[in-house]
Amino acid sequence: MVVADNEPYFVSDETDYSIPHHGEARGLPHVEIEIRQDLVSDAAGQDEWARRITRALREAERNFAQDQRSVTAST
Repeated sequence: MVVADNEPYFVSDETDYSIPHHGEARGLPHVEIEIRQDLVSDAAGQDEWARRITRALREAERNFAQDQRSVTAST
């Protein structure tokens, strides 16, 4: 699986709403996920991607919580 910046697209205040308004402006951690429609067109693909995203977000949450504890401990 290839994970990278969404090129040539990018998030900006002029072209997007959710991330700039709900994430960046409020200082909240955020992520945008884009999946090709053909990969989730059937139940098997939907299940596979739901599991992948769940694993990735849980790992990100653990890492974020660990980073926050490190920041708190150092202040």
